[in-house]
Amino acid sequence: MSATVFESMNLTPNPAFNADFAASGASTCWSAPVATPRWLASYVKGRERANIDVRSSVIVLLVACLPFLSLARGAERMGDTTFVDSYQQHARNAIALENEIGFLIGIAPDEERFNLYWTYNQFIGAWLQVELLQAQLTLSVGADSSAEEEATRTTLRDQAQLVLWELEQAEVDLERNIPEVKRPDHLRINRAIRALLFEVRTTIGRLLFEQCARISCAPGP
Repeated sequence: MSATVFESMNLTPNPAFNADFAASGASTCWSAPVATPRWLASYVKGRERANIDVRSSVIVLLVACLPFLSLARGAERMGDTTFVDSYQQHARNAIALENEIGFLIGIAPDEERFNLYWTYNQFIGAWLQVELLQAQLTLSVGADSSAEEEATRTTLRDQAQLVLWELEQAEVDLERNIPEVKRPDHLRINRAIRALLFEVRTTIGRLLFEQCARISCAPGP
């Protein structure tokens, strides 16, 4: 999804996340809703807030290093660079969405946080699969021998098929949750995440096609 589309959705960076990153000193390179019991809301809020802070730091560091991300030239194949270029743009869009969800969680009343936490977990769980796929591609490109490349690209093919299935499931689950979403800004986030996941699936589909041109592909899950 282009930056212009995200801007049209009014997805603005969360200053709190940016401030936390700067203060950390990290290197710049590298279902109907029901009333939630107060004790449960407090527990979930604290636990999920901690998870969000940790995950946000990881993704912020990743995006900060995107300009330095490149593939080694040893075993680069057709489609590898195209995937990395698209991945970098998807990652920037992902951090914008994550910041927006974090902001909404911070200002939402307790009874509305559950669906936001659920949406956040669906999104981050799917996105981490994409990061693992990118890491596997890097291993494939850096292979030292034909045998090693063949093995790593076979794993890349299998992993791409799995990630496509995972992303599709996340899209379906997010769409099914729409009746539980009451606020327009929460609905906008749901739609934006599904749109991003769809675009990422398209990118991975092209990568998988390139792998299947060299390695026989079994039917996906």
